Amino acid sequence: MKTKRQTIFAAGLLAATAGFGANAPEHSSMPPGEYAEVVRSDLKAGTARLYEEYLKLTDWEAKIFWPAYREFETALFKLSDQRTEVVRQILRLQQSGTFDEAAARPLAQRWFELQEARLKLLRKYHDQFAKELSPVRAVQFVQIEHDIALVVDLGLAAEQPLFGTAMPVVAPAR
Repeated sequence: MKTKRQTIFAAGLLAATAGFGANAPEHSSMPPGEYAEVVRSDLKAGTARLYEEYLKLTDWEAKIFWPAYREFETALFKLSDQRTEVVRQILRLQQSGTFDEAAARPLAQRWFELQEARLKLLRKYHDQFAKELSPVRAVQFVQIEHDIALVVDLGLAAEQPLFGTAMPVVAPAR
């Protein structure tokens, strides 16, 4: 028997990967930013359905939750765009054969900064929902967002080629 969390995760998987499926437009047939927007639109719709189904917000709660959630989502998508750009930079450097320690350090630093910003954003909206709705609703929000983030990250990772091993790894001098 499925637990409620497994059901939420499965629904999140369907919602979050709607743009990665067989019905998604082919990357090569669309301008670069357009495909991401189609996937993002599908994700927004699926996420809204997921929240509506599992939170079953009252009218009063919905009036508080949805405007704040849209702000959260906008900020989260901006962070996701920045994270994607870091990965693209790494891939470009590897493909050009110029990925070295000098390039790796700031990219790793930026990746960690973006991960920290993502967590900070989640905490900000958790705290807001705990205050304006209830601590229970805030934890439900975090739990659902965590599951969706896992699925989205997995989907994005599946779309990216593995980092090559063409560049020899040079150990730093000790």
